[in-house]
Amino acid sequence: MDKTELFYVISGILFLTVFGVYLTLSDLEVGIFLTIISLVWAISMYAFMIKFWKEE
Repeated sequence: MDKTELFYVISGILFLTVFGVYLTLSDLEVGIFLTIISLVWAISMYAFMIKFWKEE
């Protein structure tokens, strides 16, 4: 995974987290659902990078 792909993954996670927090403040059910999805995505990407990503 190069730095551009890592940037896209991190920016997507940040967008989903911020959007989820915003929706949590305005519409509780949708916001909590989106925040949980973004947290699961972030944890799975972190586990993937630890297990499979090797420095070239």
